[in-house]
Amino acid sequence: CIIYAIFNPMYVLSWWWVKGKAVALAIYNWLKGLSK
Repeated sequence: CIIYAIFNPMYVLSWWWVKGKAVALAIYNWLKGLSK
């Protein structure tokens, strides 16, 4: 159930963990490109 998934802490944490790593990697690569 989507409602259960939204309020499931582990689901939310894992979702933010994956999204956070993707965003952090994109920012890291962007900054690395600017420093060249």
